[in-house]
Amino acid sequence: MVANSFAWLLTTLVNYGSSQTGINDIASNTRNPQKISHHIRVIIQSRLILFFLLLALMFIWYFLISQNALYFLLAMTIVLGEALNPLFYFVGMEESSTYNVANLFSKILTLCLIFLLIKHADQAAWVNFLIGIINCVCFGLLLLFVYFKKQISWVSIRWEDSMFFFKTNSYLLGNNITVYLQQSVFLFALSTTGQATILGAYSLCDKLIWSFRVLMVAVFNTIYPKGAQLYQVDKLKWIQFKNKINRLIFYGCIVWAISQFFLAYFVIILVAGKENMIATNYLKWMSLVPLFIALNMLNVMELLLSKKNSILFYIGIGILCFAFISTLTLLQFDPKWYGLFPLLVESGCFLLYHNYIKRIVYPEF
Repeated sequence: MVANSFAWLLTTLVNYGSSQTGINDIASNTRNPQKISHHIRVIIQSRLILFFLLLALMFIWYFLISQNALYFLLAMTIVLGEALNPLFYFVGMEESSTYNVANLFSKILTLCLIFLLIKHADQAAWVNFLIGIINCVCFGLLLLFVYFKKQISWVSIRWEDSMFFFKTNSYLLGNNITVYLQQSVFLFALSTTGQATILGAYSLCDKLIWSFRVLMVAVFNTIYPKGAQLYQVDKLKWIQFKNKINRLIFYGCIVWAISQFFLAYFVIILVAGKENMIATNYLKWMSLVPLFIALNMLNVMELLLSKKNSILFYIGIGILCFAFISTLTLLQFDPKWYGLFPLLVESGCFLLYHNYIKRIVYPEF
C-alpha cells in the first residue's frame, strides 16, 4: 500500500497538470482535429519523457537500496499507465462513456488476475505491477482508438512545444504535488515507525477515502465543461450553479458521513475480510472527510477557471506545511488519534480556499 501511494505520487509528476489543462485545450478545439492532435502529442510525449527519467532513477534506487525496492520498482507500471492515460481527451470531447466502459473492464480484469495469481504474501509486490500493466494495456488501446477512429493524427511538434508545456503547467504541478502530499505525508511518516499493525489499519482507511476522492474527480470532470461555459458567459450564473451543486453535495455527503460512522465496522470486514477495530475507529474519525473533499472540489475549479494557478500553488504550500506540523504532532500521541489527520487537513483546505475566494476573487458578492 505504501508503494502504491508512492507510485500515485509519481503519477502526479508525470501528469504534470495535463489532466486539468488538457481538458480545456481539447474542449476549446473540438472542431479542429489538427489542434487536438497537437495537444495530444505534446501531452503524451511530455509525460513519457518524465516517466523514463523517473524509471531510470528507480532502477538506480533498486540497485543501491535493495530492501523493499522491488515493491516500488514494480509499481512503476502504474506511473506508465498514467503517462498513457487519455482521460483528458474524452472529458474534453464530452465522450466519457467509451473511456468509462474500458476503464471498468480493466478494473474487473485486474481484480480477477489478482485473485487468480496472487496466492501468498511473498507475491505482494506483484499486485501493483498487475494494476499498472492492465492500465497500460487499457489506456494504450484507448489511444489507438482515438487515432484510428477520431480523425486524430500523430503530428510533428517542436522541442519548444514541450518546453512551453513544462513552463505553463509548473504551478499546477506544484499544487498537485502538495495536494497529494497533504494526505500521504502521514502515511509515509507512519511507514518509518515500524508499527506494522497501525500502518496496515491506517493505509486501509486511507485507500477507502482515496476511493471517494476518485469518485469526486469523476464528478469534477463531468461538470468542468459546463462550469467553464457558464464562467465565460456570466460569472453570476456560475456562482448560482456552484451554490446549487454545493447544496446537493452537502446533503449527499451528510448522509454518507452518517452511514460511514455507523457502518464502519461492517465496511472494514467487507474490505479486509476480517474484523479490525483499529481500522474501524480510524474510519469513524474520517466520516466527515468526504464532505470537505467534495465541498472543496468547486473551490479548486473556481481558481482553475479564473486561471489563478499560482494561487493554487501558494495555498497548497501553506496546507502542506500544516500537514507536516499535524503529522509531527499526531505521531507524539496515542495511535488511536491517528484517524484525525485527514479530517484536520481537509477541513483546513476547505476553510483556506473558501475564505480566499470569498474575500479576494468575489468581494462584490
